[in-house]
Amino acid sequence: MNPGIIGLAKFVRDLLTQPEGQVVIVGRHNVRREDFTGLQIVIDAVSAGSRLNSSESYDGDAEVATYSQQWMQPCTVNFYGNEGYDQAQLFTLLAQSQKGYEIQRDSGVAVYDVSTITDVKMLTGDQFSARYELSCNVQYTIKTGVSTLRIDTAQTEIINDY
Repeated sequence: MNPGIIGLAKFVRDLLTQPEGQVVIVGRHNVRREDFTGLQIVIDAVSAGSRLNSSESYDGDAEVATYSQQWMQPCTVNFYGNEGYDQAQLFTLLAQSQKGYEIQRDSGVAVYDVSTITDVKMLTGDQFSARYELSCNVQYTIKTGVSTLRIDTAQTEIINDY
């Protein structure tokens, strides 16, 4: 699973103080909604992520080379149920707060460009279920370490063929 989406789900859960595994759902898993009044929040990606940069570093003492890449992923956050609009509005406000920045740091993601709140049920003509959608960009880093022996001394040979 995309670590940016997982990080965004943790960010939303912790920012809105929702219980673990009960309200926030990651991705499109064909979850059947039994209760149309209760709050449900669904996080998903809307398109391919873009690599922003990459880097490598080497720890000579541990003899590990670390390769990392930074990515940007466009995502949506959908709020369903009677509390949907209030929670979407609260999310847009709290995302820019000090609490929001601290949770982003702890979740390993940065959340940018939180957009306007779209009433999706009005767009689709649905009268039975409240659904509010906002979009944002999530920046995250992936990395891996590779065991690499260091070179303490290098032997070179100079050849002069004049």
